[in-house]
Amino acid sequence: MLSALVPLPAASEAELLAALRPRVDGLVLVEGRRRATFLPAVWRELPEPRQFLAHLKHKAGLPADHWSPSLQFFRYTVEEFR
Repeated sequence: MLSALVPLPAASEAELLAALRPRVDGLVLVEGRRRATFLPAVWRELPEPRQFLAHLKHKAGLPADHWSPSLQFFRYTVEEFR
């Protein structure tokens, strides 16, 4: 089950990377009409925050080094039931 989305404001990529909680956070990226998300499970494949973010940007159709004031991020968590 996904938690509610929580805005994750960041004035820079460095600020965003510092705020991410590897293996805990799912992340939604919004840039205009472009959107992408990675579930927290993706951290197993992309354990480094910079790499995680670069691949998420790519999934949204953006260059890995893209940054703009209009970028929005939202974090969420997942509760798994077995």
